[in-house]
Amino acid sequence: MGLNTTGGVSFTLSAGDTSTIGGLGEVSDFTYNTIALTLHSAIVGSAMLIEDVGILFDFISTFGITLLMYILPAAFLLLTMKKFQRKSQRNTFESKLYKLTAWVILAVGLISCLLGMRVCLHNITGQ
Repeated sequence: MGLNTTGGVSFTLSAGDTSTIGGLGEVSDFTYNTIALTLHSAIVGSAMLIEDVGILFDFISTFGITLLMYILPAAFLLLTMKKFQRKSQRNTFESKLYKLTAWVILAVGLISCLLGMRVCLHNITGQ
């Protein structure tokens, strides 16, 4: 199978080939597998070492929820507007309102993530 050159995620099925991940360039199978195994080992290892796995789930949910609800939609809107918006539409009131809303949502997401991390750290230390 050939590589997808449209910038999306594309993997080949034959051994020794390279993969493109999100337009970041080609990644060898060895590098991809090493990174995946390292991340998987870190997650499983931390779950085994932590006495209360709920703490680990708190950290994961703090990042995951704020990314999915706030940060990614706002970032995708800003990037989409930057890449695909016509020049004639860039200075309209509606466009500026969308950009302002996206930046506010992005800021709320970052603040929410920081507050969630503070709650997680408070649960660990008990202070």
